[in-house]
Amino acid sequence: MSILELIICGSLVACSAWLAASEIALFSLSRFQLRALKDTQRGPYKKIKRLLADPGGLLVALLVLNEVVNIALSAFIAKAVSSDEGPKLWAAAHFPSVPGWLVDTAVGVLFTAPLLLLFGEITPKVIAARANELIAFLAGGMHALASHAQRPKADAEETAH
Repeated sequence: MSILELIICGSLVACSAWLAASEIALFSLSRFQLRALKDTQRGPYKKIKRLLADPGGLLVALLVLNEVVNIALSAFIAKAVSSDEGPKLWAAAHFPSVPGWLVDTAVGVLFTAPLLLLFGEITPKVIAARANELIAFLAGGMHALASHAQRPKADAEETAH
């Protein structure tokens, strides 16, 4: 795996972690936390409130984006595993009847699953549950930008109907 592929994989894991943390942070804010944000941080409150106005749409967007990122990471790791002959040589020596594609798949899953579960899902969600106001504050701005970037498309679709 090249240095560029490692950087891309690291970025994809970070993106997956951010999306998972954002999901928990935004949906775990209590009414009291939202009220406190409204009193102290008017701008971020408005962004968070706008995002939470359509909870189903927000959840679907976060989950779909996270799934796309996870699939891209899996593809990068699968490519790296399939180009490495080490696991195939070891498997051929110990299990001669196992096909190479099965070795690639097994090694890819053994690398990808723990990486995504630990660094892309569980740890970010635990942190977000404990620091939900801070992460929601940061996520509100980023997701509002993404939502605003899609607004012309949504407006065009609404006027077409």
